[in-house]
Amino acid sequence: MVYRIDFDKVPDAEAVVAELAATAAAAGAHMVPAFEDRAGRYRIEPWDITVDMDWQVHLSIPTRPDADPASAVQRLYLLARDLDSLGLRGVDRELGTPISSITDLDIPTAEFTAQIEKAKSPVPDAVPPVNTDRVPWPTNWDGYTPFERIAGTTPGSELSADEALARFEQITSSIDQRITELGKLTRAHGFDLSTQPEDVKQLTDWLIASIEDDGYGQLRPHWDSVLYDVAMFVGNAAIKRIPYLYWTIPTKGTRRSTPHFRETVIGGFKNTSPSTTDDVFRDVGGMSAIAYAGAREVFINKRLQLLTKKDEPLPKFVPSPELQDALSRTDDED
Repeated sequence: MVYRIDFDKVPDAEAVVAELAATAAAAGAHMVPAFEDRAGRYRIEPWDITVDMDWQVHLSIPTRPDADPASAVQRLYLLARDLDSLGLRGVDRELGTPISSITDLDIPTAEFTAQIEKAKSPVPDAVPPVNTDRVPWPTNWDGYTPFERIAGTTPGSELSADEALARFEQITSSIDQRITELGKLTRAHGFDLSTQPEDVKQLTDWLIASIEDDGYGQLRPHWDSVLYDVAMFVGNAAIKRIPYLYWTIPTKGTRRSTPHFRETVIGGFKNTSPSTTDDVFRDVGGMSAIAYAGAREVFINKRLQLLTKKDEPLPKFVPSPELQDALSRTDDED
């Protein structure tokens, strides 16, 4: 969750950057691009404030449990009010109030504090915010240790043989630990991690409503890790359910000739075409580009299907009696 101030018009980006950089510098902070190769997002460090500029300007700061609400709000409002000189009028999104009408910063400070407590809640709201893609359910990260996968989201096919093998060994040696970490996270949000249908449904709903992207094709911190943990949980459950499945890494051939080349995958499928392997990590990178909750649901459900997937060919198509009758009449007419 973030505390955000929105502005009401298309900015002069260069003027905004110059103004905010000067204000930050005068207060002992500095403004840096958030991405080396992409304009439009900046960071005010060490304040942990993000400046977004697309068709509007947004200033935001995470409502983390270790944040000092008074300092965070004071710094956010300092920057926001400085943009008055450029004709930009800010609105405190959390209060729904123009910042020009807020004379007592105790009010936004209290709201910031309330949001921190809300994020610590063991059970998220019963109903998610209307726009879950921009305002996700609060996530309680307390006690969760993220997984730093070797080479991050880089596809296995782009790794050297040694790097791919190191990643494989890292993943397979960490499975029990990562499932434990994922279990901590689900229990912190009110449900157990298991393959029982009711728990899988809660896991699905929680992921759909909680995954947070940064608006620039990347997931916010920890979410790559959570999805890796989900992949390991799913893969491990499939191996326990179908004993001849196992973790493997296809290394023979090339990326063009070998499915899932140098990826850490589940192997041993005997009857499921077109491949004998299943890449449980395949959809993690794609989730960062998914902007809509409906599309996220498709991705997540597709991955969790492995919890119940059977290693058997698709059933042979048998036309219904009605279709057989219609076909026979067509043949007779010919």
